[in-house]
Amino acid sequence: MSVDFSVVTPNFRETINGSGGWCTQRRASPEGRPRNRTRGREPPGTPRHGSLIKWLAAIIGVILTAPSGIGAAQEARFLPYPMSVQYHVLIPLRDDVRLSADVYRPRGEGRHPTVLTLTPYDNNSDRALAQAWSFVSRGYAYVIVDSRGRHDSEGEFLPYRDDGPDGSDLMDWIGQQSWSNQRIATNGGSYTGKNQWLMGKENNPKHAAIVAYVAGSHEFLDGARYNGVPKLDLRYTWIMGMDGRVNQSRAGWRWDRLMSMLPLRTLDSSGGRDVQAWQSLMDHDSLDAFWEPSGMSDADYRRFDIPSFTVTGWYEGQLKGAVRNHVTAVETASNPDDHVLIVGPWLHGVNRDRVVGERDAGPEAIIDLDAIRDAWLDHRMLGTPRPELPNFLYFVPAKNEWRGAQAFPPPGTRATKYYLDSGGNANTLAGDGTLTSSRPGHGPPDSFVYDPDNPVPTVSSRTAGARGGLPQGSVDNRAVETRPDVL
Repeated sequence: MSVDFSVVTPNFRETINGSGGWCTQRRASPEGRPRNRTRGREPPGTPRHGSLIKWLAAIIGVILTAPSGIGAAQEARFLPYPMSVQYHVLIPLRDDVRLSADVYRPRGEGRHPTVLTLTPYDNNSDRALAQAWSFVSRGYAYVIVDSRGRHDSEGEFLPYRDDGPDGSDLMDWIGQQSWSNQRIATNGGSYTGKNQWLMGKENNPKHAAIVAYVAGSHEFLDGARYNGVPKLDLRYTWIMGMDGRVNQSRAGWRWDRLMSMLPLRTLDSSGGRDVQAWQSLMDHDSLDAFWEPSGMSDADYRRFDIPSFTVTGWYEGQLKGAVRNHVTAVETASNPDDHVLIVGPWLHGVNRDRVVGERDAGPEAIIDLDAIRDAWLDHRMLGTPRPELPNFLYFVPAKNEWRGAQAFPPPGTRATKYYLDSGGNANTLAGDGTLTSSRPGHGPPDSFVYDPDNPVPTVSSRTAGARGGLPQGSVDNRAVETRPDVL
C-alpha cells in the first residue's frame, strides 16, 4: 500500500531511546488476532498484516493512495507529513525468510540516499512517523525493518546472530529500487546501533555510513557477558522481555531475587519462561566460535572502511564497546577523519539528564546532538559542507565542560601506571591499602573470605532502566566498602 500526505510539519527533535522503547502496541497476526508469544518461522506465503490501524483502514475502505481529484488539504486529514509511505513491504532474504519493512520517502520521482534501521522493537512504534519525517524532510528515503522473528517479520529471533547478513540483504534490495541512489546509511541506538557494525563486516558496497548510539562491540566482551562474566541486569532482564514476537511484560517480578538464583542457565525457567537464547548464552562461558556472529573481532574491522558517527556516555553500559568500535575503525580506516566519537555525561539514554546518580553535570550537559548528527550525516550522504566538528568531542566531568580533540585519546595524553600496595590489612575502607605510582616492594599479602551466598553487591547499574532495582550513574560506594571482603 502507498500513501501520500501533504501539510506543513511541526518541529521535531528526536529522542534516542537506548532501551529500545518497550512499546505495548500489538500487531495483528495472519488470522487477525493480536500476536503475543508466537515463536519460530511462519510458512512462506502466509498472508500478513501490519498494525491494527492499517488493518482497520483496509476494512473500512480508506483509500490510502489518494486518487486524482483529492487535493493536499484532504490528504492532510490522514497525516501531517508530505511523504510517500509504504507499510509492511515484505523483503525476501537469501534463505527465503521475509522481513517486514515500512518505507518512507520523498514524494515524486528521483533517487535518494537511504537511512536504514533494523530493529527488534517494532518498526511501527508511536514515534516511527516523526522519526521518518526527520530524515525524509532532508531528502532521504527511510526504511525501518522488523528484525527476523520479531513482530511482522518471518523467521526465528536469535539476538544479533542473523543481523549482519540480513542487513546486507536489505541493502541489496534497497539498491534495486527505482527511488534509491544505492547509498545507504544505517542508524540506531543500543541493539540497532550494535547490529550496524555486524552489517559492516559484510562489506556491502552500498553501506556508506554508520550512525550508532550506545552500541557495544561484542556479546562476550561487553554484551551478554563482560569479559566473560554474565551481565544479568542487562542481558537477562532484557531477554526475558524479548521472549516471542512481541515484547513480554516484566512487571511485578523481583528481578534482584531472581538474579541471585543458581544455576544461571535456568534463570529463564525461574522467571516462568523457556528462553533457548538465554540458555545458549550461559552454555558458552569461553570465547569460542559461538560468539563470532554476534561480535566484532579485530580482523572484522579490517574487512570494511565505512565512515562512522559514534555516541556514548561515561555512565553507559556499552561505553567500552562503543569506544572499541571507534578506535578500531580509525586504526583500519583509509581516512581517520571519517570517524567521530562523542562521549557525554550520560547513561544509556543519551543527552537526556544533567543529573546522573549523585552528580550534576551542569547546564552544558545537554547539547543539540541531533543537529550535530544531521550535519555530519548530510555531509556524507547529501554532499552538504563539512561541519566544523572535532573527531573526538567529550565531556570532562571534573570540569563540567565540553572539549574537542582530533583523536581518541586526545593528543598529548600520558599514560601513568598505578600500583596497589598495603601492609597486609587492606580490608575495608579503613584498611591500610594504598594506590601509588611507585612500584611497591614485597610486602605481606592481603586476604579475604569469599562467600558465594553473600557476594559483594553492585551499588549502581550502567544498564538501560536499571532493571535489577539499582540506582544508575555515579553513586557513593563507601557503604559497601565497609565489608571485610572488599580490599
